[in-house]
Amino acid sequence: MLYSLTGFPFDLLWGILFALLYKPKFHPIILITAGLIIPAAGLLIPLPYQVMYWTPGGAATVAVTTVFLLHSLTHDVWLKDKRVDLVKDRGKIREELFLIESMEERQQAYMHQIQKISIAFENNNNTTLQSNTFFFLTSFIALFILDFSALAILHFMHPDLMKDLFAEVYQAIALNPGTFSAWFSDLLSLSALHIFILNIIFFLILLGIIDRILSRRNLRLPVIGNPAFFQMPFYSVWIYILSGILFFAAIKAGYTGLPLYITKNLFFILSSLFVFQGISILWLFLQVRLLPAAAITSSLFLFAFMFQLFTVLIFSSFLLLGLLDFWFDFRKKALHPNLFSDGV
Repeated sequence: MLYSLTGFPFDLLWGILFALLYKPKFHPIILITAGLIIPAAGLLIPLPYQVMYWTPGGAATVAVTTVFLLHSLTHDVWLKDKRVDLVKDRGKIREELFLIESMEERQQAYMHQIQKISIAFENNNNTTLQSNTFFFLTSFIALFILDFSALAILHFMHPDLMKDLFAEVYQAIALNPGTFSAWFSDLLSLSALHIFILNIIFFLILLGIIDRILSRRNLRLPVIGNPAFFQMPFYSVWIYILSGILFFAAIKAGYTGLPLYITKNLFFILSSLFVFQGISILWLFLQVRLLPAAAITSSLFLFAFMFQLFTVLIFSSFLLLGLLDFWFDFRKKALHPNLFSDGV
């Protein structure tokens, strides 16, 4: 699956080309047909390249996701008879605020913006919250299933394909045989998690590109919502706890096959979801204070990957923040306490 990243910048051109040529008047059947034909074309490609074609960042994944996003972002398909709240860009809000000369009036305008965000979050039927959860969860989980299934079939039909492919790609790194075997075993044991994370990253990059193109063409509808509103349902906490118990039980029982593979990946995949929930809380905190949420969050990730000693600390903090949010309601505290009737 990492091999697919060698073609990622080129395959991403599919999404850019689709977004530039797309017309909202296209019938959904045409889009669905295009989204099916392009992945099916991978069957005509020589076997080693099928892996790159179908895995995260490959042309097939880009085509399917782009078709889905283009139709959803330009048609009121999920929001029938519902009010859409358009959240202004941070830069525009700052510009408007600094045009106000009176400090008191500027403060009132700022509080008004916070109140709009708080109302959006508190309203369970709010379009922003619903659509954001729908797009974020449904899209990359569907991609995860598609990509992992394609890889599983290829690996089942040709057991040595993946190992030979990775050996060919990474031989330039000068890994000795023992190091490569250990690295490859770890990679396979967490293959579902790796594909899951790659799909998240890929989906967010593609979404950002398409959103920018459609906005410039004045075609985008405000249906994605805001990353600050990503929140898992409460029952997911108990599923997460159960997955941890099963993972621990599999280790204690000495399982090394499929049971350990499933429980291990399930536990870490759910962990990554709660990490993203923790990130969304930080995003809300920064957004309310009109700070660059995307830049600061990205910087934390880069810092974590550059300095491995801080990787566990940063991701564990996000995980803990995401889990405790169900009981301590950090989002409510990230807003302004005076905006709530209970004064908490």
